Amino acid sequence: MINLENFGITALFQYIFFPFVFLMGVDIQDCKAVSKLIGIKIFVTEFLAYSKMGKMVDMRDELIKNGLFESFLNGSYVLSSSSDIIIHDRSVTIATYSLCGFANMASVGLQIACLSSLAPNRAKLFPKIGFYAMIAGNICNFINACIAGIWYRDF
Repeated sequence: MINLENFGITALFQYIFFPFVFLMGVDIQDCKAVSKLIGIKIFVTEFLAYSKMGKMVDMRDELIKNGLFESFLNGSYVLSSSSDIIIHDRSVTIATYSLCGFANMASVGLQIACLSSLAPNRAKLFPKIGFYAMIAGNICNFINACIAGIWYRDF
């Protein structure tokens, strides 16, 4: 009935974080890739997200080097469905700032474990506080990314 062949958790991230990425100032062509990176950063770790962003930028640079970038932009050269690309340098700058920081699920787990060992009688409170701290940390990263996007200039 419904073709959900390529639907997974990263596709879900793309739809959840797309509005946030667009509001940060990422170009509409790059929003899908950057929102996927933010989802990977929050639910896995920022190191994997930076690694994937590097591959996306390398793919763009490879297209430019081979003279296929204009063909890609006008739609005559198509990448495989599994490969994402970030086209604009401004989007790379915003993505770099939005991925910076340790506000992810793994850090929340470490925070809960450490605080629970220090104050075991308040252990039930720490998961709630850890989740709110993760949200606050990501909001700070997103604000920094917005400011970097405002100040970014192409030369």
